Amino acid sequence: MWLTRNLCEKICQSLASTLEKTTIENLDKESKSPEETCKLLAAEHQVAINEISKNNVETVPDSMKTQHSTPVKLCSSVNISFGKVWKLQFFCAEEENSFQIKTDRQNIHQILSAIIKKCSQANWNINNLPAWRVD
Repeated sequence: MWLTRNLCEKICQSLASTLEKTTIENLDKESKSPEETCKLLAAEHQVAINEISKNNVETVPDSMKTQHSTPVKLCSSVNISFGKVWKLQFFCAEEENSFQIKTDRQNIHQILSAIIKKCSQANWNINNLPAWRVD
């Protein structure tokens, strides 16, 4: 499935603002400064990113990769909902190609980081990225 530059930018901004909003809601009743919130998010993000490097990612052998060409499926919109379970729904024009990811907060940090990394590799210059992210 393909995501456009504009959609990637909106996903990154939405994930980041939702992570920020839910962090602030989860803090003690005492007011935290934006700097303290940023430090907390940066630490949480770093832990999530470090978790990726701890896990051994299995690579798919070339013989198991799809040998035929499949049409590109373009994602037209994404819906993000959060709570105990975070849900990302990716919608395509052909409904049967739409799918969703149900995950936790730590994996949302990993997804955000992966999207930012891929956008950077594509030289898409995504704007308004969170200051607390880890490159």
